[in-house]
Amino acid sequence: MLKNHYIFGEWMDQTLDENAAKNIVSIAKRKQLSFSSIPINPILDLIERFSKGWVVGSENFETAIAQLKLNSAFSEKELRETLGLLPSILKADFLKRRLESDLGSAEMIDDFTSRRGFEVKVRAYPKGVTLHVTANNVFLSSIDSLLMGLTTKNVSLLKVGRDNFFFPLFFAQKLLEFDQEQLLSPYFCVLQWKGGAPEFEGVESVLKQSCDTIMLWGGEEMAKSYRSGLASHVNLIEYGPKISIQVISSPDFNSKDAAAIVKDVVRWEQKACSNAQILFFGERINVETSLELLEAEFKKEQERNPRPELDSEDLVELRKEAFVDYFQTSRRGKSKTIQPNLDYLLHYDERPGLRTSPLGRTLIIKKFSSFENLFEQISPWKYYLQTCGILIQDPSEAAVAKNYLSLAGIKRFTTLGKMTEGQEGAPHDGSFSLSRLVNFVADESFSLASAPVKENTAGYIFSSGGTTGNPKFIKYQQSEFDLVGVLLAKGFSAQGIKSHHRVANLFMAANLWSSYQAVDRALQFLGCEILGIGGQCPTQDALHYLQRFPVDALVGMPTQLIELARLAQTCDVKIKIPKIFYAGEMLTQAKRDFLTKIFSVDYFGSAGHASVDAGPIGYQCSHCGPNVHHLLDSQVILEIEDGQAFVQSRVRDASKLIRYPTGDRVRWVDGPPCPCGDSSPRYLLEGRIDQLIMIWSSRIPIKFFDESLKISGIDWSLAQDQIQISESASNSTSFDETMEWKIDYSLPIHDLVNLNKKLITNLYNLCDDLKLTVPQSEWEKRISIKIESNLGATFLRNPRTGKIPRVIDLRH
Repeated sequence: MLKNHYIFGEWMDQTLDENAAKNIVSIAKRKQLSFSSIPINPILDLIERFSKGWVVGSENFETAIAQLKLNSAFSEKELRETLGLLPSILKADFLKRRLESDLGSAEMIDDFTSRRGFEVKVRAYPKGVTLHVTANNVFLSSIDSLLMGLTTKNVSLLKVGRDNFFFPLFFAQKLLEFDQEQLLSPYFCVLQWKGGAPEFEGVESVLKQSCDTIMLWGGEEMAKSYRSGLASHVNLIEYGPKISIQVISSPDFNSKDAAAIVKDVVRWEQKACSNAQILFFGERINVETSLELLEAEFKKEQERNPRPELDSEDLVELRKEAFVDYFQTSRRGKSKTIQPNLDYLLHYDERPGLRTSPLGRTLIIKKFSSFENLFEQISPWKYYLQTCGILIQDPSEAAVAKNYLSLAGIKRFTTLGKMTEGQEGAPHDGSFSLSRLVNFVADESFSLASAPVKENTAGYIFSSGGTTGNPKFIKYQQSEFDLVGVLLAKGFSAQGIKSHHRVANLFMAANLWSSYQAVDRALQFLGCEILGIGGQCPTQDALHYLQRFPVDALVGMPTQLIELARLAQTCDVKIKIPKIFYAGEMLTQAKRDFLTKIFSVDYFGSAGHASVDAGPIGYQCSHCGPNVHHLLDSQVILEIEDGQAFVQSRVRDASKLIRYPTGDRVRWVDGPPCPCGDSSPRYLLEGRIDQLIMIWSSRIPIKFFDESLKISGIDWSLAQDQIQISESASNSTSFDETMEWKIDYSLPIHDLVNLNKKLITNLYNLCDDLKLTVPQSEWEKRISIKIESNLGATFLRNPRTGKIPRVIDLRH
């Protein structure tokens, strides 16, 4: 036997009084902190498992139906149909999608979360102790309201109506039995008292003064009662009373449409806010014929599903409406009799204007001459209007109608027959309900560089491995890769990229390569328009896309950027690219000058210093000089040993890294604090440690090849090169290593033999280590130079990343 009240997992049988109400609110406020700390996923998982006990035919289902039949105004068919909806609204996926729809993100209920296009992070905190005052009309609505409170982590007090006390208490009993983890049962109450009765004034006064939120579902008198004496700090959310209408202007109205109209009237016995009460016909509709069609469908419905008996008050109101209909019909010269049983009522009322129906399967029919006329008829009821079932076949006419009706106060449009069926993602009565149960707290002190990482089984697998062709495989959890996007977005944002910018992504995609996806994720977080070209795209096509879709910024590897600029120069294509961001290779000053000449670049910046293994390491702001980066010190520990960077991630879980050698040559940058305000350490990225060629017992820095080009009169901005090292063995005792220096140079060369000699001699003279180990005569035999235009097509590339390595070591 159920008792009168369910209170935080306990049962109370005595009448609720003022002292009990004070005690309940006091306990609720103490519980709010602990409830807020429970993660949402276990809560949703519990509700999902609980839903399985309510499927049609289950013990819970049949017990509830048997009891509801004893004191419900609904037929058994209606009861079964309504209760049959319960498992669907208890599904975790439904509840999570509802959070996402109303709040923007289900994760926001647990933690500060980035909002796409904005750097600020936001968390949805519960308003606090919430009183749900439910109506008597649809018993399932009380559970729906309770779920709204619990899934937003508000400690909830559910007041049930005089005709609706059994089911919420039974639901609470079954949840208490099921909730072994005590995730929900200790955080809500089900209470009953007679609303507005003098003996309960003290109870209602306590609640109106002490709760944080009151969510009210009911009529005008109930709303007035709760507005009176309400403390100023209490958040009052009113849902009701509401009126819903139907609007039809299509002349080919038929029996199928009539059947859909009847469904909108009779479901839930016209007790829901979304049930149709008034039907407006346009001028092109033949009212008499339409009434005959409606009459036939109402009769069929009555035969299939007889209307339950009305109480005396409701029956009196229905008879009054029937007599008004009788007299109006007589005045029009038509004969009409009043149905003795009044199983339903169709009242064609020629008087303009909106008014409420007495319900009990009553539909009032009116006409309108234009949508402006319809606006004038219904707009005085703007506060009360909710749903409109609409039948207008001409799309342009429907658009005009919806504009007028929305301005008049309609909050929701459906097709005929769908008015009582809610659709996922739609607001309720003009607002997203869950958003009214939370406070959105902004964290403007949040640095994108300090984003927390959450556990998540979903993720990515990427490969890492440089030019050797022997990749390692790295796993990222979904949340970790989201963090990569957030951190890279910080760098782009700090260098002036905004949500209204269009940015082209020229990094390599697929082949388990991460750069394209990482940049794409970063640009998504910033809300940019993304031109996803990809590094595998033929250079000619990429150039065409940039002509067709002018960009504010281009992101890519220097090798690709130079190839693109050379083609633009050859084809005499003029493109303005205000910002260029690069990563993966160093961008020398000569290359910057060439890109500026071709693309009129205003700004060069780093797309971020990162490795596939360690994730983002540093970022640039607009105040950093070339290759200077801010350390993401909340994400990684950076140590420098003999000029090489070693990093350890503070947040990577999927692949733990300790003192990981990045292969980058770096040094700390001293000086005053950066004007951007970030006080994190800064460092200069100087190139790769592996920018040394080890051959013939010599160490040849690659920078000497650049120097040799320069002093030999070669304009590096017009050149691209690759150094290939090979080994040969003519017999078992003879072995040698050779070097081929390929240079793609677009200008004509008048004395190629002399230029080759100068390049070889200058390179030898620059490298003291080489002079100590190899005689110049041997050096000249072991190195060969090939220099010509369009030689770049023969350069070897990394098959996975598409990069053109500066050095190709073919020795085994």
